[in-house]
Amino acid sequence: PAEVLWSSDGEAWQQAGSGFPTADVGRIALGVQPDNPNLLYALVAGTEGTLYGLYRLDGTGQAWKPVSGLPDVLPAFRNRAQGNYDLAITVDPEKSDVVYLGGSYHPQLGGASIWRCEIQTSGTNYRVAAHATIGQHAHSDVHALVHSPNNPNELWCACDGGVFLNRDPRGTGKFTAQNNGLACLCCNFIAQHPTDPSIVFTGLQDNGTAMK
Repeated sequence: PAEVLWSSDGEAWQQAGSGFPTADVGRIALGVQPDNPNLLYALVAGTEGTLYGLYRLDGTGQAWKPVSGLPDVLPAFRNRAQGNYDLAITVDPEKSDVVYLGGSYHPQLGGASIWRCEIQTSGTNYRVAAHATIGQHAHSDVHALVHSPNNPNELWCACDGGVFLNRDPRGTGKFTAQNNGLACLCCNFIAQHPTDPSIVFTGLQDNGTAMK
């Protein structure tokens, strides 16, 4: 069964909270604030890679609560999506009720599926009160979303296209590539030039062909 565990010493581990879903749960991504150990979000994909749900835990001894009204973070095709490959979440360093969710691609957006969500209570649970897409200029297939230390106005995205940065994720900022000088693209195939041994080609994941 799927579980989220916590430890105070890195050796002894125990279940975090109660009521976490178990049936048909695939990959789980966790989001926390550096200075708030009592808050934990879990973005969950199902076994077919589709979005299972978002859950919030307010203290390790409390019950997990679902968050309703999520945007289409993992667009499905024939009842399957890529949540087992790309799934990411981060919490605003200052606002515990603002989270950023990352998934695969979004055909209507023309880029990465990255969303800013404002969370509020809804009865005994939570719901997304407002959301906005902010991933249009980032490459799809998001693997990590990370804020610069103690800076809610710098959100980094690691994806199949390398590294991207948004300097106004709380507002209308867009991501820009930060890949100059980095060798961070995914190589799927390498071959040598047929007549010049000093030339090598590589086929890149979603990024064409490179030559050296």
